[in-house]
Amino acid sequence: GGSIQYDVPGGHQIAVSGAIGEDDNFLPGDDTSWVVQGGANINIADMATLTGAVVYGEGTVAGRYTLSPFALFTGGNSSNEVFGAMAGVSVPVSDTTTFNVVWDYLNGDGAAHGGAVGHDELHTIHANVMWQPVKQMRMGWEVQYLFADQQGTTALEDEYFTVQWGTWFFF
Repeated sequence: GGSIQYDVPGGHQIAVSGAIGEDDNFLPGDDTSWVVQGGANINIADMATLTGAVVYGEGTVAGRYTLSPFALFTGGNSSNEVFGAMAGVSVPVSDTTTFNVVWDYLNGDGAAHGGAVGHDELHTIHANVMWQPVKQMRMGWEVQYLFADQQGTTALEDEYFTVQWGTWFFF
């Protein structure tokens, strides 16, 4: 895989990435897996950053890029195509703290986790606070709501609500 990022004057960024690989489904036939994605960060007068991205792919490589339960082989000799989009806003609260809200959309074309027929679409809404008190450490607290469209026979529930916390160290 590879990626290209271009920093535009004014604090904006544009990025494109992609990957191609083989699926390890051990089935005969087409085992090529691929993904392409693009996105942008748009700085609004240092008061907020708007973020948007789209992703499209097929097979397990797409699943690794999107963390998608859809991008798994469903049996036979074919894998599922996945389309995703996201939009978000990040607002600095102080020099060390930001508040972020993100909406994600993922369309798996009728497949769901483990290859069972079921949900066509997943939506997630995230809200988090990120705090970076020193250059080498960042901490985040997040709430996430996930809901799925078109119920079916699947291992996934129709709705999830999670609360999570993470710490990143930079060396």
